[in-house]
Amino acid sequence: MPSTADDQPKRNTRKLNASIPVFDLDECLHNPALLKRLDEERKAAHVRGNALENQLKKLKDQLKKTENQLRTKDLAAWKAELELKLVNEKLDHKESETLPKAIIRSVLLLIITLLFGFGVNIATSTTYGWTGWIMIAVASILHLVTFFNTLSLKAGKKD
Repeated sequence: MPSTADDQPKRNTRKLNASIPVFDLDECLHNPALLKRLDEERKAAHVRGNALENQLKKLKDQLKKTENQLRTKDLAAWKAELELKLVNEKLDHKESETLPKAIIRSVLLLIITLLFGFGVNIATSTTYGWTGWIMIAVASILHLVTFFNTLSLKAGKKD
């Protein structure tokens, strides 16, 4: 058991350093094979370092490109969302405008149908009843007005 907290890190350091070979400077200077091998390892490490730097640069460029694409897609999605909200607001506005007009048109067509029906009934039940014919004429005129009003509203929507 270690007696102090300082002993523990030294043991771990020793274990890590045990895998690294220790070179004696005098031995290295007088051993050309070892010097050659060290030089080759240095060059190989340099090549690996350059390759890793190039790979890191490529990955950073790829990251920037991906971030730009993500920003572009986010902006496009935001723009599409705003356009969708605008279209929905326009539709809500049109619905609020067309609902009363549709109700008025439906009530008017109901009145036209009743006038026409009663006019035909009165015109055919009496021989010389002019009231029925007037009701039929008024109903026909109202029907034409409603029809052309609907056409003008649809033509106005296309513009």
